[in-house]
Amino acid sequence: SVKITEQEYEKQIGAHTMHGFVDGIANDGCIVEHKTTSRDIALGGEYEYGLLWDEQILAYMSLTGQRKVYYTVCKKPTIRIKKDETEDTSDNKDTSEISFKYH
Repeated sequence: SVKITEQEYEKQIGAHTMHGFVDGIANDGCIVEHKTTSRDIALGGEYEYGLLWDEQILAYMSLTGQRKVYYTVCKKPTIRIKKDETEDTSDNKDTSEISFKYH
């Protein structure tokens, strides 16, 4: 579970100051990051792979000294109707798909 939310960090790197707010810190001290996306969030998919190279998270790791991140990823509702569909025939009405994952 999350013990701290919106934790602010600051770190001097040479003549520069890195500054950021981490979404949360878990009870074990690891970073908690909340994400939303309209992309496919299937385990092992492109979205999950992209998280490995997320510059924001890499910066948070540098700021906190942590190397483990817990993600909560929520898929945004897909309510757009294609131009050849009507509201009644659309199969694109998913408004509740939620997935939780961690690295």
